[in-house]
Amino acid sequence: MKNNLFGQILIIALAIFLVVASIQMLGWGNSIEEIQIDEENLPELPVVPKVANVEGSDVKTDGMDLLNKVNDNPLFSEDRKPFVEPIKTTEELPELVISELKAQLTGVVITPEQSYAMILDTVTNERSTYQVGMPLEGEQGGWTLESIESRKVTLVSDDDKTEELELEVFSGDLGNGKGKGKNKGKNKKNEAEAVTASDAAQQETSDDKRNSAEEIRRKIAERRAQMRANAAKDK
Repeated sequence: MKNNLFGQILIIALAIFLVVASIQMLGWGNSIEEIQIDEENLPELPVVPKVANVEGSDVKTDGMDLLNKVNDNPLFSEDRKPFVEPIKTTEELPELVISELKAQLTGVVITPEQSYAMILDTVTNERSTYQVGMPLEGEQGGWTLESIESRKVTLVSDDDKTEELELEVFSGDLGNGKGKGKNKGKNKKNEAEAVTASDAAQQETSDDKRNSAEEIRRKIAERRAQMRANAAKDK
């Protein structure tokens, strides 16, 4: 009961404060005092004073001319600029030296989304995959892959040199063509000899089988003849 009474008192006080604040928002207690203006004795606006002539001076008596004179001579000159520290150019920059391109195109992959080129660094014997716009790795870093075609790629150096690498499909195999042809002929000859030997062995095996079959039939015939002879004796 006591707590409820205290809460009711707080609610009533809050309501009173809200009502007072609402009345103040409508202007109660903040009214503007009425200004009394004497129309017969209006105050005069200040004017620019005139300056008397001074001997040896170019200043004129008119105040507007004085303002114009001040405006013609600003406090800061128009050519005033911030201080810029001069750049020291005594040190000469080293000349850019691009090493000669020593690379070989080993593969090209072209897809609708992206194209790739496999390039072999003939110095380090390392193969890497590149896209258009990527620089080569290692000492060949001064060269950038510019374009990829089905059989060749174009590279541009930092000093605007252009080199093309063509895809060598049969690189290193053409020189050994004759030797491979000879070896191929020898292999064919050896295969023919092996086939002949195999046929001979099969022929010998078939002959042996035929002879063994005739021997078995002969033995069977002899056995039958002997059995007939023994049967005749018993009779």
